[in-house]
Amino acid sequence: MVTIGGFYSFLGYIQFYPNNIFNQYGGVIPEIALAFFGFKNILLWVVAYLGKNSELYCCNILYFITLVIYVFAIVMNGVSEYFLE
Repeated sequence: MVTIGGFYSFLGYIQFYPNNIFNQYGGVIPEIALAFFGFKNILLWVVAYLGKNSELYCCNILYFITLVIYVFAIVMNGVSEYFLE
């Protein structure tokens, strides 16, 4: 339950602190961070209340979502550097 409380405090930091790291990047980054950490918090609640049966399923979902975001960021960085040169 401490982990879930930590995620709630991090979501509050993203949402209510006006000069956080995500707002400094600008654009849609704060909304992506809120969606990702909110979804992660929901899946942690599912694991906490449904037990071990859903743990592997939720961990796989989080892993693949994180992997897709990471690969998408790398591809977009490469594309932007290609067109800026």
